[in-house]
Amino acid sequence: MELLRKINWRFVLLCFVVMLCSSFTNSKSILKKVKKEISKVFVIEDFDLDPVIIEQNKNLFSDFSNNRLLKISIENKLLGYAYLGTAPSKTETFEYLVLFDNNFIIKKAKVLLYRESWGGEIGSNRWLKQFVQKDTTHEFKYRENISAISGATISVKSMTNAINQLLSSLSFLIQKKILYYFYPMFQINSLSELSKELRYLIASFIIVLTVGFFSSISFVNYSNSIQPNGLVEQYNGNESDVNAEVMKFKKSEREILTIIHSHILSMSVLFFIVGLLLCFTPTNVYLKYFLAIEPFVSILLTFGGIYFLWLEILWFKYVVIVSGFLMTISFLLSVILIIKDLRLFKA
Repeated sequence: MELLRKINWRFVLLCFVVMLCSSFTNSKSILKKVKKEISKVFVIEDFDLDPVIIEQNKNLFSDFSNNRLLKISIENKLLGYAYLGTAPSKTETFEYLVLFDNNFIIKKAKVLLYRESWGGEIGSNRWLKQFVQKDTTHEFKYRENISAISGATISVKSMTNAINQLLSSLSFLIQKKILYYFYPMFQINSLSELSKELRYLIASFIIVLTVGFFSSISFVNYSNSIQPNGLVEQYNGNESDVNAEVMKFKKSEREILTIIHSHILSMSVLFFIVGLLLCFTPTNVYLKYFLAIEPFVSILLTFGGIYFLWLEILWFKYVVIVSGFLMTISFLLSVILIIKDLRLFKA
């Protein structure tokens, strides 16, 4: 009986040593694979890996203990993040790696260690590419935007859920300002995310700009330049019209060039600011493209058309009127979308 006890204790001790050595070897092997993937994805040889300490929270669905989240940097310049996760397969668990850039967009997902003979197909690069280039706002859905794999259903669902939980957890950490985008100013999804002071500053600027813009339209209307013939008279004069109530003279070359260059420069700056603000709104991307770029096309057509009109190419008066109308519509829509997104009276 005493001999049996000694044998059992020796056996237990041996198992413990084997497990400890195996764990150490696996950890060392996994870390080596992580560094290899980082070198390949970020195209660098020497870099620093520093653990990001995250206190566990009930709103975090992923495990951030034991230095699972690592910051990748080179000479104190942040390149991105690496997350080492563990997910269940049918009867075992597997280790996976997710690499993010400095704005938490997935650059690579990889299965580092799969312990079962079935379901290892989730380690294929072709299947894992489905997770690449997605940010923390994305949600993966099995059989919708994530393909199924025959014979690996459990592992596919497990990997999908694990990455969804990771993205959700990172989103929470960013929202709580525990983690930050590398360029937080340019990564906002809505103007309403800005501080109250900034939102009121932007609103004041937009309101004053709108008053000035439509005041200039009133002046154009007052000088009859909004009509084709009135536009011609404004720049080419009406000296030949004996019935004209107000005599106008053809602008000199110096006058016309001064008008054109001053308007192009000032309006380009204003529309750039409006377009920049518009890009931060959650507006349809194609509408944003149109509203941000169209005013610059209209500026060139409007004031280029005025110059050709001054050169006596009279059909350009219609180009000037149409482009001016489109510019006004684009400006008005942009202002409405910006003011709406500011949510000045939100709680």
